[in-house]
Amino acid sequence: MELAEKLEKTDQLLAVLLGLGFATISRGEDTLARELGERMLIVAERRTDAASLCAAHSFLGQALTWCGRLEDAKTHLELGSDYYN
Repeated sequence: MELAEKLEKTDQLLAVLLGLGFATISRGEDTLARELGERMLIVAERRTDAASLCAAHSFLGQALTWCGRLEDAKTHLELGSDYYN
């Protein structure tokens, strides 16, 4: 992750953050998963491509669901769906 950040390889950084995010969800680390999702969204917004934004919003929506923040989750899941379409 640090190397991808240093080299400004946003595509690789997104992949690493997504992998870490799924690992944290599977371990029940909901708060860390949310933080990784928020970080993914920042990176995706810099890239501005629909695929990155779809992945970031969708993951963040899942993480927020696990955190019990259902209204926020719905917003991000809908945005992820919009970028998918």
